[in-house]
Amino acid sequence: MKIRFGMKAAPLYMDQLQDRVDKFAQLEMDPLIELHFFGDTDVFDKKGVDVCLRNCESIKEYKPKFIVHFPYQNISGKIFDPFVDGNEAVLKVLDFTKAIKADSIVVHRYCCLNGNLSYSKAVNVFNHRLKAWAEEAEKRGLTILVENSGFIWLPAEFNQEYIVTALDHFFPWEIRRFNEFLENEDINNVFPAIDIAHAAISINMLKLWRKFSDLRNDQRFSNITLGKFTENKSLTIEAFINEAKSPYLHFSDAFLLKEINEYPDDLDLFLKTEGLPIGDGNIDFNKIITAVKKTENDVIIILEIDSPDGNHNNNLEQFRGIIALQEILKN
Repeated sequence: MKIRFGMKAAPLYMDQLQDRVDKFAQLEMDPLIELHFFGDTDVFDKKGVDVCLRNCESIKEYKPKFIVHFPYQNISGKIFDPFVDGNEAVLKVLDFTKAIKADSIVVHRYCCLNGNLSYSKAVNVFNHRLKAWAEEAEKRGLTILVENSGFIWLPAEFNQEYIVTALDHFFPWEIRRFNEFLENEDINNVFPAIDIAHAAISINMLKLWRKFSDLRNDQRFSNITLGKFTENKSLTIEAFINEAKSPYLHFSDAFLLKEINEYPDDLDLFLKTEGLPIGDGNIDFNKIITAVKKTENDVIIILEIDSPDGNHNNNLEQFRGIIALQEILKN
């Protein structure tokens, strides 16, 4: 198998793209960049699209490989919802992806904001939409990667702290049924994608849900059901990887709950923390890399790490993260 490493950058900002190209040159690697979009200011705005296209074109001499991440926030001041928003926004993203000669887009698996449909109906809605997206992606020679995600915490401008959907988490047993759906529908250009930190948060929430009954009245935990409780009583991040056998992963550190004896002093630490530099949390990346290698697939690992000082134009932690993972691979 072959493992390739990538970094994230916003194509709206040329400084970010150039920074990633320079860092890959230091690593003696071809650039592999997952493009982060905001929505209204870039991929859904004509001027923004032109800037992004121009910026991506300006680094073509470095032969970058691009992957596009479909934005779900800040689209006309709202959150994209497959249940109500149809296909138009996704088609625009697919067209942009084709225009920059990328070969895949990443979407989050979620649907039906604030639980306005049952789980089974939400699965049907999302899968129906996804099948249509897959057909359109196939026409353009593209792949769709479906990422696990929990409840969505929101920036201040949304005037609400978080939003939940009926499809939060994407637990391994759900991934299994999702892959069965893809096989039954003969969909060959869609694959699950695993975000390590999101998996850690989902595991934390399942453990907390079991231990503290009062959390079952917390809306954020509303989609951890009794069915999930009985299907797997000992869940690990590696289980997500083993079930998905994903060709695409997001890596960052997070805080994984170990033993739970008392209610956490800082609950949000275990519900919202992601994007940490490798080593700043407590995820065992030796185990994670071992699980990735056992899948025997070629894999892309994107270092989705926030810059602690907020400097996205010089994100040293993505660079250092690749070096840290290379050391694990060597050992």
